Amino acid sequence: MKATVPYIEQKFEEFNRQMFGGKLPKIPVELSDAKTFLGQCVYKKRRKPFGKTVLYDFRLRINTRLDLPEREVDDTIIHEMIHYYIGYNRLKDDSAHGPLFLSIMNEINRKFGRNLTVSHKSTKEQREQLKDKRSHYHVIAVVTFHDGRTGIKVLPRVLRSILYYYN
Repeated sequence: MKATVPYIEQKFEEFNRQMFGGKLPKIPVELSDAKTFLGQCVYKKRRKPFGKTVLYDFRLRINTRLDLPEREVDDTIIHEMIHYYIGYNRLKDDSAHGPLFLSIMNEINRKFGRNLTVSHKSTKEQREQLKDKRSHYHVIAVVTFHDGRTGIKVLPRVLRSILYYYN
């Protein structure tokens, strides 16, 4: 299944009540077509006086490039909700998937029969879905040096750069 914004919002509300005691405020949801992640909890940071850091503008990004089983989509949403819970409540953890994160994840797995993990192991079919099917091109220029030698150069695919080399 490929997640939709209404689906993610509905699951967020359900999991928030069930697993987080309804303590997480609604969060904007974004869909992504990235090749590098299934989900992300993103936010902005602002440093306040005396070195205190404030996190704000939380957003949940869920990837729609892969066609995943519904349970994996749900596990991804919950995984990102744990990040949101830790960030929103200003809890300290050693790293993104530190002891606090792992503790919450393992508790949810145990209590609710989930299969949350730190990373996703993709299948061969999923890796095939990630491949970019668009055709790619390279712009190659023949360059004549001041000493009379000739060479070739692969140019950036930006018109301004191509025109620079042309001129």
